[in-house]
Amino acid sequence: MDALPSISSTQVEALNHRWIASVEELVAATATDEGKAGLLAVLQVSPGELHRLLDEAATLLGAASFAALSQAQPGGLLGLNVSHVQKEKRKPD
Repeated sequence: MDALPSISSTQVEALNHRWIASVEELVAATATDEGKAGLLAVLQVSPGELHRLLDEAATLLGAASFAALSQAQPGGLLGLNVSHVQKEKRKPD
């Protein structure tokens, strides 16, 4: 996180308390509207300030990595993905 010029030590601490400890995790948290809203609150920044922070992250990570991390991903076995496919795989009690 130290490589991002716009982030303060207080903001880094707030992110760390929420298990966001890397630039990659920060970018991934913005993949959904809910994640962006949460980061706005946690970081106590305006949408423009968050956008500037993400621009810095994109420069640091490179366009391809930034684009991949910015896309929402479905949950897996440890995620919250509850679908008919997951239910079918469960063994009856």
